[in-house]
Amino acid sequence: MIKNALSISALLLAVWSLAVTWLPAGLDTGQTMRGDNLIRAEDFLYTTEMQPNDVALVGSSLSEKLTVGPLPGRKVHNLGFGGQRALDGLDLLLAGPQLPAVVLVETNILQPGGNSDLETSLFNPVGFWIRRYVPALRHRYQPVGVVKGLITGKEPAQAARGQDRPLNEQSLALKVEAYATAPAAATLAEELEALQQRINRLERSGVRVVFYETPVHPALCSAPKAEALRVGYRKVFLPDKFTYLEQPDCAAFRTTDGHHLGEQSNEAYSQWLTAAVATLLKE
Repeated sequence: MIKNALSISALLLAVWSLAVTWLPAGLDTGQTMRGDNLIRAEDFLYTTEMQPNDVALVGSSLSEKLTVGPLPGRKVHNLGFGGQRALDGLDLLLAGPQLPAVVLVETNILQPGGNSDLETSLFNPVGFWIRRYVPALRHRYQPVGVVKGLITGKEPAQAARGQDRPLNEQSLALKVEAYATAPAAATLAEELEALQQRINRLERSGVRVVFYETPVHPALCSAPKAEALRVGYRKVFLPDKFTYLEQPDCAAFRTTDGHHLGEQSNEAYSQWLTAAVATLLKE
């Protein structure tokens, strides 16, 4: 009976492996934020061809929809993930076969301890290698997600060019309250130490690290928490050794909740960041 079950399972896997090769390119099979994160992360690990002169950015959901580029002769890889932090994107980069020339690191979010769910799901030793060689077992090809994508007929959202949605005042009020207090020194030091370990590995491989801070609501830009993060980063990653792209005027951008840029503002900041990076690459 066990032999029959294994044979049937192998047959079904073979059929599904063939079926997924016929799916439309770019089909949106994500079902949740976690699922979308895993799909994008696996796509990066298993299908992205990183070139030595490419650029990557790592960060939280504040960076997830940024569209940096085009940059002549270079691809830009966005490893910003909802509910995650810059550390997760750095771990993905370091797990890949090729590092980029430049890594842009978002500094807005402090998330002590992070969200280990993404790392646990991706880097389980057995699952990591099985998904590498059996694409049908990747999260992109989960049957429920595939059926959902085929029914809705939608592709993943691209850079939106619409109008900024109205600000959610309740969300902003919560963030203003949270930003009124600087993070505990020990918590900040622990987070920055973990970040420093990854960045040291990048530097030893000749990667240039650049820090950037996305614009947020003006009520948060100079709040105690934001200022503490800036001071903390610059104590660990000295400005005479690392490049910092200063946060642009927050009043020139609109957010939907105090943190996340609206569609039009996201496009405007993406263009600003693209120009800033292009200037750096000429140096």
